[in-house]
Amino acid sequence: MFVHGNLSSKDWWREAIAELGHDYRVFAVDMRGYGNSSYNQPISSIEDLATDIKLFCEKKELTNLTIVGWSLGGLVVMKLAELIP
Repeated sequence: MFVHGNLSSKDWWREAIAELGHDYRVFAVDMRGYGNSSYNQPISSIEDLATDIKLFCEKKELTNLTIVGWSLGGLVVMKLAELIP
């Protein structure tokens, strides 16, 4: 799974997805308020974004995955590591 940085979207990872998609199941998410996502509830912390991704993983039943974050996405992934043991 790829998590984009600030002022970006999942499109940032397009080339990586194209390369890895042949051999792996690859996800890239638009964090709340970025790209094609909604912004129905304002973000108050990095944990809000990490929780959104945690819920996505639970909905997709993703239990064994590698997550890569860039810039803001790196902070979100570190917080996500606290939320998902």
